[in-house]
Amino acid sequence: MRKKHVDNAHQENIKQDESTELSQYVEDKESSASTNETSSSEPECSKYEKSKSGNIILLRDVESLTFENKNYIKLKNDLKNQLKILENEKAVLNKNDFEKQNIINSHREKITQLEQDAEIAKIKIEDLEMKLKGFVASSLMLDNIVPKPIK
Repeated sequence: MRKKHVDNAHQENIKQDESTELSQYVEDKESSASTNETSSSEPECSKYEKSKSGNIILLRDVESLTFENKNYIKLKNDLKNQLKILENEKAVLNKNDFEKQNIINSHREKITQLEQDAEIAKIKIEDLEMKLKGFVASSLMLDNIVPKPIK
């Protein structure tokens, strides 16, 4: 917003300078026309004055365009720098994302391994419970068959 304001102010200054120079040109032309009405070189002077006024306008335009071009070049360089910064940030974020994805995959593998270990432990517990029930049943049968020694 500020850049537009500065550019507009610059353009207004250029227009004021041009109008001032044109009015001076007209005044000079009128005064020279009144003093040199009989001069035979008047068409050449008129061409010269028109050319001079055209050149002044062109020089103002060149100055204005040069100013704008410098602003655009500065803006372009600023955008390039911002783009580099954003690309660096993107690379860092991609690296972090890759590392976090590896950590997540590692945790998933650990969870899968722990689930498998838990299933194996559960099967062993069930097997041991069956054996224990078998031992208890055998012990009861032996107690009934074999009398206990008297002390």
